[in-house]
Amino acid sequence: MADQPVTITVRLRAKHDMIERLREAGSSLIAPTRKEEGCLTYLFHEDTKDQGLFLFFEIWRSQEALERHLEMPYLKSFRKVLDETLAEPAEIIFWQPQEALISVD
Repeated sequence: MADQPVTITVRLRAKHDMIERLREAGSSLIAPTRKEEGCLTYLFHEDTKDQGLFLFFEIWRSQEALERHLEMPYLKSFRKVLDETLAEPAEIIFWQPQEALISVD
């Protein structure tokens, strides 16, 4: 459904000598992305025990909003940084919400 929220995670592993570069590049996306129409949640994390392992957690109002985000100039620039900094391919997972029905007796 086009108007259903879209939740994704993006897992990134930096090359050992590129950790700071990826950290800075990822952090630079937060402010402009959160201003985008349709951005509900946009978080950037680094693993506390595994330096260089990063995770974006994103919720978009719709698939259309996510697609607009992917065309933003700053995201296109970030993809070039990924080409230089990643030790392995990015792992992108789309999540589907599972709603539990709660019965109150």
